[in-house]
Amino acid sequence: MPNLAESLARDIDTTLRTGLETMLCAAGAWLGRENESEIGQQSEVA
Repeated sequence: MPNLAESLARDIDTTLRTGLETMLCAAGAWLGRENESEIGQQSEVA
């Protein structure tokens, strides 16, 4: 049976990993929208 410290470390690691994945997905989506916006502005100017 793992001790409390090992159990907490595993739970925290899982929580941090999930949080980082969520932030990276959100950042990727935001950057994608920014890129689409810039492409749209360039085509309007041309």
